[in-house]
Amino acid sequence: MGVSIVLTSTVLAAIVAGAISGLILLWNSRLERKARKEARLWDTSYKLASGRADFLYKLAIETKRPVEFKDTICAIETYYVWLKELEITGKLPEEAHGKKKND
Repeated sequence: MGVSIVLTSTVLAAIVAGAISGLILLWNSRLERKARKEARLWDTSYKLASGRADFLYKLAIETKRPVEFKDTICAIETYYVWLKELEITGKLPEEAHGKKKND
């Protein structure tokens, strides 16, 4: 009888340890996916903002007219918010279409 209790407790301990390990692995995978998604959004926002800045710079040179544009950091943040909204709701916010929120 003593051997079966030890064996049962060993098996139960292994099951609990496996379950806890699985939960930790699942949580870690979730956090990693979330971090990769955020990094992808920031990277895409950076590419959009720098592409826009390059375009406006070349436009100013070719037309020989002054062009005003946002600081790249502000543009990156704006694009990030728009992409996040697109990801969550499936559509861009109104201000992305040139409309203000209060209109």
